[in-house]
Parts: sequence; C-alpha cells; structure tokens
Amino acid sequence: MLRAHQTALPTADMLGLGIEQIDDLKESDHASNIYVPLEELSPDDPDTAHYFDTDALEDHVFSEGLEAFEARVHRGFEHVIATNKGRRVAVFCHGMVIAVYLKTIMGLEDVFAVRADYCGLTRVQASSTGVRSVRSFNETHHVSDLIEW
Repeated sequence: MLRAHQTALPTADMLGLGIEQIDDLKESDHASNIYVPLEELSPDDPDTAHYFDTDALEDHVFSEGLEAFEARVHRGFEHVIATNKGRRVAVFCHGMVIAVYLKTIMGLEDVFAVRADYCGLTRVQASSTGVRSVRSFNETHHVSDLIEW
C-alpha cells in the first residue's frame, strides 16, 4: 500500500486532509515478496512464470483466493461509503482492487475483463439505496503525455 499512500499524499496535503489506510483495500498479491508490473510479466522469467500457469493463477495473484479477495474489497468500499455518506471521497488503490470492485458491482464474469492503467481515475457513485453506478472508468487525460500507447 506504500505506492498508493505516496500517490495520495500530494492531494491530501493540498486539501489539508489526513489519509486513512484501509486494510481491506490492499492489493491482491500483498503477501508476495516481489512486485512486477503487469506489462513486465514474462513466462521466461523464473520470478513471474507462475503467473502464466492458469491452474495456479489464483494462488499467485490472489493471496487469499479470489472469492475472499472480492469479499474483502467489497467490504472495504462499503466501509468507505458508510462512513462518508453525502461526501465525495478519493480512494487511492491498486488496479486489481479496482477491477474486482467493478466486477462485483457490474456483474462481470471475469476479473481480468477490466484493467486500470497507472494513475487512471475511476468514478463510482454510491446511493443510499445501495445502488452503485460506474460513472467513468480509467480516465487518464491528466497523465496522457506520460502514457505510451
């Protein structure tokens, strides 16, 4: 969660706000001793080859298993919503957290159907009736000069 925290700092400082770290919103592979960006994964690299083994994928990408990860992320976002009724909130988290939450609220079958870019903005509106609406996904206009297409 260090990178997410570091990304949140400038915004929090500018607005004079504190940062609350929510354990339920930590990344899927938080128990891994290495981090390799998705675009650098290779089946030829001994450190990342296991990501290409579809039979063992869930064990490596989702430290606690996909269902438990989905439940944890959903619980984390519901906590944010419940404790911030009527307010706008910025959540700084990693891509798989975003993908799993969108999978949950949009009813997607495959967690890999959506992929958030680094620094991408996703907007979700939460109503008091329990409806969660995706207002935008993966806005990157603010960093478009940094993205290699």
